[in-house]
Amino acid sequence: MRTRNKVLSILSVTAMSAIMATAISMPAKATDADIYLLNDLLKPIYTKAQTANFANQKIIGLHSENYGYELNKKIYRFDDLTEVFNASNNNLVTTLAALPTAKTPISEITGQPSTSTLIVESVNVISATAVKVKFNKVMSSDDKTGLTYTFNGVAVPTSKVTYSGITATLTGLKLVSSTNGTTPAYEVLVKSGTTLLSKQNIVWNNVVTQNSLINMVVAIPDVSVSQNGVPVLPSIIDVIYKDGTAGKESVTWASVSTSTAGIKKVTGKIDGSTVTAYISVNVTSVEYVKDITLEYYSILSIYTVNAQADSSVARMSLNGIDMYYNGNYSFKLSTLLTKGSTVTFNAYDAANKLLGSKKYVVLQ
Repeated sequence: MRTRNKVLSILSVTAMSAIMATAISMPAKATDADIYLLNDLLKPIYTKAQTANFANQKIIGLHSENYGYELNKKIYRFDDLTEVFNASNNNLVTTLAALPTAKTPISEITGQPSTSTLIVESVNVISATAVKVKFNKVMSSDDKTGLTYTFNGVAVPTSKVTYSGITATLTGLKLVSSTNGTTPAYEVLVKSGTTLLSKQNIVWNNVVTQNSLINMVVAIPDVSVSQNGVPVLPSIIDVIYKDGTAGKESVTWASVSTSTAGIKKVTGKIDGSTVTAYISVNVTSVEYVKDITLEYYSILSIYTVNAQADSSVARMSLNGIDMYYNGNYSFKLSTLLTKGSTVTFNAYDAANKLLGSKKYVVLQ
């Protein structure tokens, strides 16, 4: 089973590279070829441009069962895409034409709404002057352009609408706290173009509003990432409100450096709340330059140097001279060296970013 999984992983990485290399050069919808985590279809984890990075391709290929591929506003399992791609003789045009009939989008399989469908999940008062509208996804620029809001029959100016994550906050309103829980009621309409997305009558009770504020964030599992990698952080987190009920909120994480190994504590800002979310990112060290072997040819007075590299390494140099890629993450160079001297190996990723260096003493 382990051998089979390794073969499948290699096939997925190969397919990922071939698919993205072709997709990047093809004219398509703006979001075609975006990559999603199957357990979070609200926004892509890698955009089409980001999948041009070979390191990202390898992550997706090696863990393909966790990812989905966007085509025509629908998300398909990446493993299904790979299967159709292989059956189509590695022709992406044929693959994309066949995919909608050969496989079912993941959104339809799980019953989750398509990311192209905008749905209003809730409308809540957050203060005497503001209302929060929560949607089912992070809105695109086109979504925001088409959205309009009406409060008690009066259009809310766009200057009074602020978007963050999956919410829109309407400000500049006037609400009176209810003493009986039913009046006064305020009608809120949300439209996308001419389509009515939501019509709700809301009542503001200051005590209820205070109880609906976030009390705490449910513990978020730690995330691990290799050194210089990109951690996958959740965009939606679980929270407990002051009245004891549970819910979900969108979160925006601060940037985190993965250039050094160790556990990094990252803070997250929850939309419309002063409560801070925290997540630990465990950055594991990587030995980018591994086994080094030298062969000395006395007739020519040169060394042939072989170096094995980590799978994230796309280029390696020896004392500033590029080594030749020998396949299977191995690099080779024949050059003049002095016995007893110290040489430097530099390892780079596909974007030509320096990943790490290693000193080596020529002993033989």
